[in-house]
Order: sequence, then structure tokens, then C-alpha cells
Amino acid sequence: MRLILPTGDGSCTLKDLRTGETYHSEYGALQESLHIYIGLGFEEWIVRNSPSSNQTVHILEMGFGTGLNALLTWKYALQYGVKVMYHTYELYPLADEIPFLKYEVPNSECLQTLHHLGWNCSHLLDSYFSIHKHHEDFTRADVPEGIDIVYYDAFSPNVQPELWRADIFVQLYEKQNPKGILTTYCAKGEVRRALTAVGYGVERLGGPKGKREVLRATKLS
Repeated sequence: MRLILPTGDGSCTLKDLRTGETYHSEYGALQESLHIYIGLGFEEWIVRNSPSSNQTVHILEMGFGTGLNALLTWKYALQYGVKVMYHTYELYPLADEIPFLKYEVPNSECLQTLHHLGWNCSHLLDSYFSIHKHHEDFTRADVPEGIDIVYYDAFSPNVQPELWRADIFVQLYEKQNPKGILTTYCAKGEVRRALTAVGYGVERLGGPKGKREVLRATKLS
């Protein structure tokens, strides 16, 4: 069971009553996603790589959740004129909560579209944004090759320790392109050390309101 909660910036999040975890920061769901995943991930990758108009950026998200990260990426793909292929993994999709989720970026109809797309197949939504929603256990998933950006947005290591193991990051590292970026809200020392041990160059960066630090990892080779 999940409860819809308002957050500090006026956007909403969900609280999973089974785990006690919220899907986004209670200080601001929208500002958290914009800061960690769009700003430190998507926009940073564009600045570093200057993709051509015919190049497709491949993004992998661990944890589709409310769909906010996908919605924002769709918006910014259009804004920057960058083609995106978006893979997102979710073992426990939302159901009854979907009609009550509203993020006006670009509009609530786009969010509903994302949620009602079929699972385990690809969908072309416009000339800049395609998405493949994977309804499967990420610990057993066969991650696609050629990933440029990873949004790592699983529940915390306290709740889902199996998703923060070094072997998970090994698979991501092996499937990422050189100079690929991984961003996550979780700045715990154990996570930073696991990413470093795999081979990533890891930065501790300032987080959004209510979060002192977040992590950005870059594939160095």
C-alpha cells in the first residue's frame, strides 16, 4: 500500500507503507529529480559529449516509480533536441495511485501516457523520445549494451541491499559506454566504495534541499 504525500516544492511523492520509504525527497520531489538526474546526469552528459543531431543517448533508470524521472527526461530531450532511448526497470509498478499523480512537466497527460504504456516492449513517443519499460527483477536483468547515463534511484540500501551490491555495479559498468555517467541520491560510504572498486571515478556533490551530498560516477575508460 502507498500513500500520496505533498512535498516541500508543491509536487507529490509516494510513501511505501511496507518499507516506510518515500519515492522522492519530502523536501521536494521535483527539485530532487531535476538536480540529481537531469542536472548532474542528463545535462552534464550533454555538456561533456555534445551529441550530434542523429545520435541517440541511451539512458537506464533503476526504479520507474512515479515516472517523474522519465517525464523530465522526455521534456529535456525535446528542449535540447536530443534523441533518447530510455530503459526503465520496475518490479512493483503503481496501479491505483496513477490517476492521482500530477507533475506539470510538461503536463499530467504525458505522465499518464508513460504509466499506461505496455511493459516489456519499446514505445516511440515522438521523434526525440523512446522508452522501454522492463517489468522484472533488476538483479536478474540482462542490461542492454551501450548505456550512456544511469539514473540509480532504487530504494535505500537499508531496504533493498541486493540492489546496491558491487556485482550490480559491475554489470552496469561493463554495459556503459566510455565516459558514461551514473547518478544517485545515495551517498553512503558503502555505495561510494562499491562504485570506486568497480572502476568508476566517483564525485561527492552537493545535493538538493534536505540532502547534503549525492554521488556522480563516471566510467573512466
